[in-house]
Amino acid sequence: YPPLTLFTLRWLLPVELQRENYPAITKIGPSLHTASAVFYTVVFYLIWQLLYYAFIVYGRREKVARGLRATSYTWLLADKDGFVARLIEKFGFGSPDDGINLYKVVFYFFLQFGYMLISILPVCFWYYRNMYINGIFLCSIFAVSVYNGASFYIDVFSRRYLKSLELLHDCDENEVNDGATRHSITCCPLRKASQTSANCSVNADASSDKKSS
Repeated sequence: YPPLTLFTLRWLLPVELQRENYPAITKIGPSLHTASAVFYTVVFYLIWQLLYYAFIVYGRREKVARGLRATSYTWLLADKDGFVARLIEKFGFGSPDDGINLYKVVFYFFLQFGYMLISILPVCFWYYRNMYINGIFLCSIFAVSVYNGASFYIDVFSRRYLKSLELLHDCDENEVNDGATRHSITCCPLRKASQTSANCSVNADASSDKKSS
């Protein structure tokens, strides 16, 4: 939502409403002051990070250690194929199998701090100054999010479909090996479910025919 909010307030909101509700936009002018923007962003980021450490990392450390609370840093540090876990392992702070220690958490926070600084610079240099660049960035975020969401659902449902095909194949092999072709419906759960639904539809059609007659 922050990129959409920036685009709406900066480019879509009329000047009269900007002056009335958001006077800071008109006072800033056509470009952001990079030093001030970075300074205030760092201040708010450090406040948020300290509160996060106090209430989550320290305050909920027992529940996080037992897996009762899922957090961003525990997820990223435990992901063996993720960029963060592999980078931490290269720096010698341990692999994902070694668990989460204080060095990993501190390194993760500094890495997140660097990412925050890098991500704010395009806003100061391009997105706030040029509507078209800001719009292209917003559309690219939307396209990537749609692609990731569609890929996730396709991956999940394709795996379920492949599992169902494997189950049918195993049932067919068992029927051939056992010679129990007459039990082909009852030996396979998928066929049993499909046969049950088919019987229900046949019974429903028969009852409707009786009522009509």
